[in-house]
Amino acid sequence: MSFYYNANGQRMDMTTMGRCGRDRLLEATQDGYLDPQTVVEMVAKWLTSDEVYEMCTHNEINLARMTGD
Repeated sequence: MSFYYNANGQRMDMTTMGRCGRDRLLEATQDGYLDPQTVVEMVAKWLTSDEVYEMCTHNEINLARMTGD
């Protein structure tokens, strides 16, 4: 199990962290700790091609039309 220590020196793991990783990633991006472009690139590299298309379709984004394919 992975864990980290918070600012108070307390050991934190997935059961004690409270918020999910998705929420923390969004918050860090919104608060300016992470560059949005970097986050997009990380996510795009992590997902499969099918997952990217599924995510875009779900959000009413047509990549083929936008990129001229």
